[in-house]
Amino acid sequence: MFYLLCQLKVDDFSWPFMPILYWPLTKDNKLEVVNLAVISEKDTYITGPNEFIDYINSCSVFCTDSFHGVVFSMLLEKPFIIYKRNESSTPTFSRIDTLLDKFNLNSRRAENIKTTEEIFHIDYSHLPPILEAERKKSLDYLKESLNVKDEN
Repeated sequence: MFYLLCQLKVDDFSWPFMPILYWPLTKDNKLEVVNLAVISEKDTYITGPNEFIDYINSCSVFCTDSFHGVVFSMLLEKPFIIYKRNESSTPTFSRIDTLLDKFNLNSRRAENIKTTEEIFHIDYSHLPPILEAERKKSLDYLKESLNVKDEN
């Protein structure tokens, strides 16, 4: 099954009208819609961590306003669109801003996507070196903080 995965905080949108956001995308690409954040859709609303990751891994495109949604989309190299929550304060969305800046993925913001081709064609080839450098920084920080010496 080909589907658009949607995890948007429903309170920020008028749910009956929310499909307008992605209707052309689903219609033109023959995609079903799977909603993770709509309480009335119990099968997907009660999704646990394993299912959440599997939904992202199996989707055609992921529409989200979630930091973790963006992270897993990147790690699984899935096309995603990030929407900013209407109520988002600067501190709440700042980690998403930082992530998109660091990995040069500001093109994934909903307001920056102009064509369907831009949605589905995303080049993740520049991510591995950035991920490696960030992992090294994190490990070095932990080692220093915990006074762990390298065994060379």
